[in-house]
Amino acid sequence: MFDGEHLKAATISEMVQRQAPMEDFRSWGTGFEVHYTEQDTIVAHGGHNAGFTSFVFYSVITQRGYVLLTNSERGLSLLGPLNELTAGLPLQTFFDQFYI
Repeated sequence: MFDGEHLKAATISEMVQRQAPMEDFRSWGTGFEVHYTEQDTIVAHGGHNAGFTSFVFYSVITQRGYVLLTNSERGLSLLGPLNELTAGLPLQTFFDQFYI
């Protein structure tokens, strides 16, 4: 989707602009949560409901990402390890809030 083939560069640029800043390194774009790090801009979306967890993370810079879908309330604990095994995105600050 962010490869320039499916969406125009101007559309991608607008999607990752800060529309509603949060108090930390994140902001809401148009439909996605956007994580800004020194190395990358990462779009994300997810949810954590009783019995179900889902997240998607995608790097605009490296064009890598991953999706996590679980039928477990403990799925959040898999975000960091799955990231390390797959895309290696610079999101440790985000993941730290979920570790018990």
